[in-house]
Amino acid sequence: MKRSLFLVLPFLLLGQIILDDVMSPEEQKKTGINRLSYKEKEELEAWLNKNFMPKQKQQVQPTTLTLSININDGHQLLLSDGTSWEIDPQDYSVSKDWLAPIPIVIKASNNQQYPRYLVNKTTGIKVRAKQMPCQKVKA
Repeated sequence: MKRSLFLVLPFLLLGQIILDDVMSPEEQKKTGINRLSYKEKEELEAWLNKNFMPKQKQQVQPTTLTLSININDGHQLLLSDGTSWEIDPQDYSVSKDWLAPIPIVIKASNNQQYPRYLVNKTTGIKVRAKQMPCQKVKA
């Protein structure tokens, strides 16, 4: 028997456990919940809601992107997310001095050859860059 949204909505707003919403049909079958009557499910839900708190969904903290490795005097920068960036030769004089770890933000540039800026979040100084294709590392 399916519950109407009208009956379920107050429970969702209060963070209540509703077995049909938190368990897949496979999980219900595996645990025997599927064999309970509607009334038995309601009683179990009431007991769970009285005695346990549902887990709060953890909010994902945005990860700070940082410079991991400065390669070849700033010609190439490897970031903490594993991406590799070729730097515009006109910006080598800036990127050669960047030492890891520096917090980085990526922004769009108007340059077709180097379509991104890598911005040093500490200083606000930016360099033009283009992302290099991923290369498989041979073991």
